[in-house]
Amino acid sequence: MITNTLLGSLHASWLTMISLLLTFGLSCLTQLAQAQTPTVVVEQDFAPGTPVNWHDYTTKVLWGTYTTPTTAFSIAPITDTRGTTYNGITCTDSAIKYSNYQLPNGLRTSQVLDFDLGTLDRSRGDSIIVELDLLWPVLSSGGEKGRVVVALMHQNPDFANIPFGLVDSVNQPAPFGRPAYNWRVTNRLPLGQNQYAHLFYGGGKNREGEVEKFSNPTIGSWWLPGFISMPTGLTPGFRPLYPAGPGNSWGPYTIANANRWTRYKMVLSPEFCTVTYQPPNGGPAEVVNNMYIPKIDTDTLVTIQKLNTYYGTSITKMPPLYQYWDIITGLRVFMNSGERAYVSNIKVTYSGTPVSAKGLIDTEKPSIKVWPNPASAMADHIMVSAKGMSPTQVSLTDAMGRKVYSATSPTRGDITIPTNRLAVGVYTIRCLGDNGQQLSQRISIQR
Repeated sequence: MITNTLLGSLHASWLTMISLLLTFGLSCLTQLAQAQTPTVVVEQDFAPGTPVNWHDYTTKVLWGTYTTPTTAFSIAPITDTRGTTYNGITCTDSAIKYSNYQLPNGLRTSQVLDFDLGTLDRSRGDSIIVELDLLWPVLSSGGEKGRVVVALMHQNPDFANIPFGLVDSVNQPAPFGRPAYNWRVTNRLPLGQNQYAHLFYGGGKNREGEVEKFSNPTIGSWWLPGFISMPTGLTPGFRPLYPAGPGNSWGPYTIANANRWTRYKMVLSPEFCTVTYQPPNGGPAEVVNNMYIPKIDTDTLVTIQKLNTYYGTSITKMPPLYQYWDIITGLRVFMNSGERAYVSNIKVTYSGTPVSAKGLIDTEKPSIKVWPNPASAMADHIMVSAKGMSPTQVSLTDAMGRKVYSATSPTRGDITIPTNRLAVGVYTIRCLGDNGQQLSQRISIQR
């Protein structure tokens, strides 16, 4: 016979075991939730009283007629034509006057805001999202005087230890850091085939990325902290385009806005760098630029094949000075200031890869399925389903890279793409997820 004492002891033991299991399970779930929660690394709206968490390089160079270090920035509430008011940071009138980078007493493109991000390691599949709002008082009829450049840096300077006048130290290697992935938006009106937004990896004539130098035998040489060329030193917008060339351009439609605050976002996911913006009609965000940036395989021919498969190209060597960076340490925002631009609501989010709590939760690997594939040119449509991701945009491009179909914010269910007007050929379907991840699949349309 089992005594009441023994029963009580067994009951207590079971309760203890269940309690431990629950505690362990809750701990795993808590860790999982923390891993899935994006970390806001930078959030700066420039409101009065907000801590200054950026570095001002204009105080490291003597510019204009000032005899002591002076900032080139001012902050004020700016209201657009919709009545939306943000605190915008911009260059002062004096800074705009001395924005010419060739002036010995000019700003020399030091009108940059640098943010320390710590060490963000993407090697486990993490993504980095950069957001900001921009507004220009007027749009330009040409040039890039009103451009805003945003760069994620894989090396950024130790601002506290930067000596005054460092811009003149042209013999030092990269004293103003090294860019990893960067993009620019110009305030041009649409003119012919001019391009208005550019996206590229690194920059300069160094595989590790570098900012530009100005060199003139008569007046001297100095670093230009805010200028970042294409890799190989080309001016952004020049052909050939990525992957045959070192960068990607978007146009000839202007995406800058002089009437309303417009939100721009760059998502650096494990294999893509994607830039979106909010169109003037206030509709869903649109993809401005997108680059497939795979890690470099031990055999580069494998990487080349990946690029050719994705873009439908036939390149035989890696893009010029191609590099892939897992470590990101800083954010740089440059205002050219030849024409005024306002910047507000800068935000950097670090989104970690979900971690599975073994035995409790198993995360679903994102994937897309397309059927039928191959499809008949006589069929009315093809179907696309996405698993493990919430698609915000789906598009279909032909072998020349021309977009023949696009839909924003599709439902979670199967996505229907009409094909009854498509020519015979090979197409690429791309799904962009709400976390910035992009998946693609080739499909063949046959007779």
